Amino acid sequence: MAEYEEVTLTVPADHLEAFREAVVSEVQDNADWVGSMGQELGDRLHNPPSRLSEDQELADLRSSGRYLHSALELAEQLFPLPASEAEVRGQVACLAHVAEAVARNAAGKSAAEKLSCSPIEADALREFRATAATADWGAQAAVALHEQIPESGV
Repeated sequence: MAEYEEVTLTVPADHLEAFREAVVSEVQDNADWVGSMGQELGDRLHNPPSRLSEDQELADLRSSGRYLHSALELAEQLFPLPASEAEVRGQVACLAHVAEAVARNAAGKSAAEKLSCSPIEADALREFRATAATADWGAQAAVALHEQIPESGV
């Protein structure tokens, strides 16, 4: 399966908010990247002499634009946030990146925010477990999605 082929991913209700936050973050990051690459391309056009046809840079811009489009399509499926689990459809590589972001974001919040005080209380432990479960789900989803991309090396 190629990285641009579409697949469906079931996002459990408990992880939907984290998934949507990761999608929005991916949209923002990629929009910034495409914007800066576009600006650089425009600067070259208006400030010769420079080579406008740098194949790799144009390929990167094209790929980033495709990825941004895919992330926007995911975002459209999550506004408003579904009340229960959601089936989202998107490019396998984009879904894999979003799942990785879910894992990173949840893991980063997990210990630092939930277990930072002493003594650790039962509510904090429950919140930690829920956040850890989200990180685990994101990591497992990312591995499974990357396995569908032959060149990803997972």
